[in-house]
Amino acid sequence: MAEGVRSRVSALQMPHDASPIGFITISIGLATLQSGKPGG
Repeated sequence: MAEGVRSRVSALQMPHDASPIGFITISIGLATLQSGKPGG
């Protein structure tokens, strides 16, 4: 899911003059927790 969003934002090539890359990029982190498991 996160990679799909990151890829779509990158493909838009939205200009960002302050970025050395020249367009907007994003970084997404995710975490999961399964209930009923030790520590969850």
